[in-house]
This record gives sequence, C-alpha cells and structure tokens, in this order.
Amino acid sequence: MAPTLSKSHLLRLADLKVSTLKTIGLRCGLPVAGRKQDIVESITTALISHKPPPPSTRILSIDLGIRNFAFSLLTPPPSLPSIPTSPSLKETPEPPGPTLGTLHKWQRLSLLPSSSSKNHDRNGKKQQDFAPSTLATLTLSLIDNYLLPLSPTHILIERQRHRTAGRSEIQEWTIRVNTLEAMLYSVFATLQHLKLWNGEIVPIPPARVANFAIGSEAVAMGSLVEGREWGVKGLLDGKVGDGGEEGGNGIGYKGVEGKRRKVAIVREILARPGRLEIGNEEVRMEVETFLGGRKRGGERMGDKRDDLADSVLQGLVWLEWNKNIEVLRKALGIR
Repeated sequence: MAPTLSKSHLLRLADLKVSTLKTIGLRCGLPVAGRKQDIVESITTALISHKPPPPSTRILSIDLGIRNFAFSLLTPPPSLPSIPTSPSLKETPEPPGPTLGTLHKWQRLSLLPSSSSKNHDRNGKKQQDFAPSTLATLTLSLIDNYLLPLSPTHILIERQRHRTAGRSEIQEWTIRVNTLEAMLYSVFATLQHLKLWNGEIVPIPPARVANFAIGSEAVAMGSLVEGREWGVKGLLDGKVGDGGEEGGNGIGYKGVEGKRRKVAIVREILARPGRLEIGNEEVRMEVETFLGGRKRGGERMGDKRDDLADSVLQGLVWLEWNKNIEVLRKALGIR
C-alpha cells in the first residue's frame, strides 16, 4: 500500500523554514530551487511515490560519455548504511562500518567509432563517423554486449548538459553525447514496451550528486564523514540548526577540485576493508588499478579515474537518497 500523507504531515512540512526544507531536499536527492511551496510539493511527492529498493535490486550506474563511458553494477546490502567521505576531511579514519553493498562490475569503454577512410578533414586526417546510423549501431552493440547481460533492475543514467559553461552556442561534442543519451533511453523504452526488459530507468542530475557528496562541508562532516545516521527528527523538531551539522548550503566544489574530491571519496570507500564488498576477481583487479592510479601497463589513469569514480559514487548516493526518504517517512510517522 502506498504511503498516505495526512493534513498534519503536510502542515508539519509547511511550517518548516525554507533552509530546513532545502536540507531535506538535498539529503533526499530532490530539487531545492523555486518557491517554498515548490520544495514542499517535491518532498511530498517523493514521500508518497517512494518505493524502497529491495535487496534483489541490481543497480547499473552509468557515467555517460563517448570517449569515456564508465559503468558499474551494484547491489545494496540488506540495510542501507551511510557513505563515508574523503580522508582529507578527517585525519583519523573511523573503523569499518556496515557494508555499503557489493560492486559486481566496474568498467570504462571508449565508444569512439572507427575512422572512415573516405572522410578527411582539411589537414588530411581521417574523421570519425558520428552519423545517427553509426551511433544507433554503436548503442545497440553497447546495450546488447555490455549492459543487458548484467540483468539490471535499475539503470541510473547521468543527465547530460545542453551547453557548456553557460555559453550561448552548443558545441558539437555536446550534441553527440546528447544523441547517445537519447538513443539509450529510446532502446531501453523499446525493450520495456516489448516486455524484453522490465527494469526502471532513473535519470540522475549530476549536480544533485555533487551537492550531496561534496557540496556542503556541514553534510560531509555529518553522516558522510563520521558515518552517523541522519538526525532528521531533531531537524524537524527544530533541535538542530540549519547552519549546523545538518546544513545543506555549504561550500560547493566544481571543476578539477570537484573531481578530485569525488575520487577521494571513492578511494576511501575502496580502501576501507568491508566498506564496499568486491563481487569477483575482475572487479578486485579494477579496484587495485584504481587505487594505484595506473593501468596494468604502467600508464597513468588520469581523467579515466574520474569517470570510474563518478559511476560508483552516483550509484551509492542514489542508495543513500532512498535510505534518507525512508528515514524521513519514519520521522514523520508516515505509514
């Protein structure tokens, strides 16, 4: 039975300050822009429609790109614990806590089409073919050979931007990635319609993942660093200030610094024994390569490690959002 919200539940949310509502939205992966009523409606909708992921959930988390297409397959633990954060924020690491789940697959692919011998640029270099027909064939091959064999129940796809750095023009490479994104949605929607796959596609705004994981020092120093449970009851009762450990409007990290901090979070998770279970030997080798910062041939991973980190972090944060919605429901007494 779907949870129902009584008038008292709605009044309790409406009585909260905007800053408190934004903190709740950040913790639950919800939009926090707009008027107070908009945020209340967003939280209310999430509380009513939420379905906790069962232990049988298989999460395919995709960090979209053509040069660097990274994906990971995660399964949740029976109960969903909090995520640790970067070791740079805490000198003495906490003892290993409950497992965050199990990592069964972790891979990065280059989806660049092969160069056509017929197409050359002005300098005589071969050009790669990004025609819709080429990308369509590439997408089908990707799904058939790499993604569907993993039997995912939930596919998290990083939402793509339409412009870069607020520019008015749309860059050609952005159009290509947007096309790939649309084709992935189209193929999976077709598979759903034909009853060949009965999973769920979940678009993930990357800014919400970043805001949750690295966008606030207050959040990072709370449940993320120290592994504490979200003190939502104290927040609802006004016993925890919005500017304190539950604050959600802290410092934001973008660009190179943001990437570095996300890699640091994943490094700490992987370095702590038992924090994230390793599902097989192939993944164990990938983890060792990631922690070492070099490929097996000795070449530095560089940006490739950022994409791998993003795919895992996206999946773990999505699990944390789901757990926090459940915590909020219980705190409000929703049945």
